[in-house]
Amino acid sequence: MMLEEDSLLKYQVLISDEVFKQLENIKDYISNVKLSPQSAEKVIDTILNDLESLSLFPERGFLVSERIGRELSKMKQDNRIARGLVVGSKKYLALYSIDHEAKVVRVPILVSSHTDWINLFF
Repeated sequence: MMLEEDSLLKYQVLISDEVFKQLENIKDYISNVKLSPQSAEKVIDTILNDLESLSLFPERGFLVSERIGRELSKMKQDNRIARGLVVGSKKYLALYSIDHEAKVVRVPILVSSHTDWINLFF
């Protein structure tokens, strides 16, 4: 049985202004410092495609609390930053939350995968 795309239970992926600023910084860096505008476009496209995949598979990322090794405090859980997804050919990490009731994935943070991102929670 073949399903129509519209019949799939898709989530809306909301990317924060901060993430869009970070994407612009990544693009500028690759274009101007590494002198590769074509590579910059490819990296940004890959990141955006990875994030958009959360519309069909919102739980594909890891649970932040599992990576940290302990449950997050109530305050941090209320911020709803609960999951992480490595994107852009494993060079970046998107932190996101899922609202299953509203069928929304919120992506407020994008950082280099080499960043000490765990400190964002403490």
